[in-house]
Amino acid sequence: MWAVLKTFFDTFGNYITVPIILFIIARIFKAPVKKAFMSAVLAGVGLKGMAFITSAFGAILSPLVQQIVEATGINLPALDVGWQAVASVAYSTDIGMMFLGVGLLFQVILYLIKWTDIFMPSDLWNNYSIIVWGSMFFQIKQNLFMFDKVNVRPETIKKKIGFLGEPMYIGLIIGLILGIIGNITNLGTMPAWGQIANVAVTCAAVMAIFPKVAGLFASAFTTITDYSRKTLKNSKYGKDREFIISVNDALGYGEAATLTTGLLVIPIAVLLAFILPGNIVVPVMVLPSLPYMVEVPVSLSDGNIVKSTVAASIVFAAKLLMASSWAAVFTEIAVNVGFEVTSGTVLIIGFIMSNCTAGLITYAFLTMNPIVILAVVALYLIFYVLFKKNKTAVWDYLENNAMKYKANSGQAVLQN
Repeated sequence: MWAVLKTFFDTFGNYITVPIILFIIARIFKAPVKKAFMSAVLAGVGLKGMAFITSAFGAILSPLVQQIVEATGINLPALDVGWQAVASVAYSTDIGMMFLGVGLLFQVILYLIKWTDIFMPSDLWNNYSIIVWGSMFFQIKQNLFMFDKVNVRPETIKKKIGFLGEPMYIGLIIGLILGIIGNITNLGTMPAWGQIANVAVTCAAVMAIFPKVAGLFASAFTTITDYSRKTLKNSKYGKDREFIISVNDALGYGEAATLTTGLLVIPIAVLLAFILPGNIVVPVMVLPSLPYMVEVPVSLSDGNIVKSTVAASIVFAAKLLMASSWAAVFTEIAVNVGFEVTSGTVLIIGFIMSNCTAGLITYAFLTMNPIVILAVVALYLIFYVLFKKNKTAVWDYLENNAMKYKANSGQAVLQN
């Protein structure tokens, strides 16, 4: 059974499986066949379009990073090779494939027992980022206050510098900076400036095109959102409850502050890889995906680019150290499940393995010490209870912060 399921997911991937899942869920919530089908197609098209953009972006950035590595001469033996290696490990065991079905059932149960108000149908295939920790555990054990007054947002930049504040031109400028850094040793040559120009136009294109593609993906969830609310409102499980549908993080990639922050963090991420004590990882394939990683800092700072960049840089430093700590183990396991490593002296890592929370929890379970494991579970329960107790206060704080910024922006516009 699990072998058949694995073959299905390997064959069709998330561009097909996610739309199928969305279609089924939309029908469960009594959406008409036509609307459910249209939503499914939009989701597949959106995901594929975003993959095209990030793949092209990565193809431009990867050589640039390699040039920086070669120019500095710093030896970092672990290479970030992207999500494919992580997925191969995640789906290499029966327990990994089992989680696909169990994960969906688990989400439903958690909602029905009112443990959470969130349901996440769009990211089932991408649960490999969670599954991989369980699969690795199985393979190993074979047992189952700064910058408070700084207001740097895309809208603020646009007001200050005119058309150069548009996302497309911000991408162009940041691309120029990245290109120059990557060619700092040969700026007197025409090929160097050819690459600089290519990187600049690519960054500008990503900033301009990605929001439109993300909009297609977002529109796929209109039907499921509308009909799920209607259906749950009339059921005993949804009466007087808020129902939150969580979507793929790619949806936020194209937002102006997110893209700008992600691009700004790229050179900082490369610099951190060179100077951070204990790091052995060369970040390559993760770089185009940095806007995914900065979405939380951007949201918490309400789009403040300076605050988001500082916070994201601190988080990325921790991620580098976590990825470094798992590189040797991950390489060994990836090779065992058939992933080819060209040289025995080179380690590989997918940056999904930089998840600090999941990494620390896995380390705790690897101790096989019941006291340590129970302590982790108890800590989770404590945080869960604290959040449930203060959920309304937390949400009100975030909402008020956002509304305060909007009010201030409106007053600034009126004054101008």
